[in-house]
Amino acid sequence: MNKILVLLALGILMGGAFAANFKVNAYNYSPAPVTAGEKFTFWVQIQNDSGTDAGKTLVGIEPEYPFTLVEGQKDTQEVASVKASQIAIFKFELNTDSKTLSGTYNLKVRFGEGKFEKNELNAIDVKARAPDIQLVGSSENQLEPGQAKEFVLSFRNNGQDTAKDIVVEFTEDRTVTSTGVVVEREVVPLNSAATYIAEMTPGGEGRAQMTLSANPAAPLKNYTLPVRISFKDSKGTEYTSTAYVGVRVKAQAEMEVIVGTIQPKAIPGGEGEIAFDLFNTGAGTASFVSLEILAPENGIKLDKTESFIGTLEADDFDSFKTKYKVPSTLAPGNYPLTVRLSFRDGENNKITVDKSVEVPVLSAQEAGNANGGIVGMILGALGGLLVLIGLISTARWVLSRLQKK
Repeated sequence: MNKILVLLALGILMGGAFAANFKVNAYNYSPAPVTAGEKFTFWVQIQNDSGTDAGKTLVGIEPEYPFTLVEGQKDTQEVASVKASQIAIFKFELNTDSKTLSGTYNLKVRFGEGKFEKNELNAIDVKARAPDIQLVGSSENQLEPGQAKEFVLSFRNNGQDTAKDIVVEFTEDRTVTSTGVVVEREVVPLNSAATYIAEMTPGGEGRAQMTLSANPAAPLKNYTLPVRISFKDSKGTEYTSTAYVGVRVKAQAEMEVIVGTIQPKAIPGGEGEIAFDLFNTGAGTASFVSLEILAPENGIKLDKTESFIGTLEADDFDSFKTKYKVPSTLAPGNYPLTVRLSFRDGENNKITVDKSVEVPVLSAQEAGNANGGIVGMILGALGGLLVLIGLISTARWVLSRLQKK
């Protein structure tokens, strides 16, 4: 009898020694962190940490607040066997309560061979639903020195909660250095620097209209302007974020050309010198300016048709002169010429523009009258001067006679 009891005890001990031993080898979930109100997937990896093969293996979860199983999901899964030192992976789909606050919550996992023998808590990070206001666009991105322009900024709520009492504002228009020197910003808002938006639902958009101005002496470069966005969520929690608007201050050169002096006046069969005056009427600098007069169809001949001018600053000018010859068969009138101007702007972009000017060709009589008018003015001035000299001489003679008496 005693021998039988001993054999039974040894059998029990040996059975326990060779039983499978399971543990949670790893777990994961996605997305991480989990967003309140959203579904997530949970994976758990169970390992047979023994030298004995296991038969039917069970794994189950006990979801508690804020987690629940997705409809149709079972809380227990099983596999027929898990060999020694091998693993088995189980997958569960769960929901998260929409009102969950941010924090870490535990999900209990149970497992064992043929029955639940062990359990383990697994930490799940949850992020509360919150609005997320992002700057997604601007109607403008350029200013000229001294220019003021309205900018329309577009915002989008990429979060999961409604944003309320949204205030969009450009931050301070000056900075103070470590030595106490106040540095004014070159691009500043005019009028109100803030805009109020009542609310923005998840996925909703809003706009803020603000006027920005560049100082007249603002250097030509790119500027980054900070925009502060303040808002509240549906629970009244306050949030603040900062976005940035990029503004380029640039000045564009604008080239114009006119016909200057023509000496002598152009007549059929005549020749002389004609001047073309170039002007930079823009606010930017034009570099590597060159001029080309395209071959006219009217027969007017030009000695030179191309010239390199160089650099023309804003409000600067230069001239190009060349000899001309008018065909004798050309009737009096105004004849067009096309002047092609090429230059590079402040960003080194090559710009080519064609400008049309007119060359007046006069009849011989009109040219004579114009020249005669000038000669008449000169002769008239000389005559007036002689009369004045005569009057002065007469006055001196009369004065000397009176003094002798």
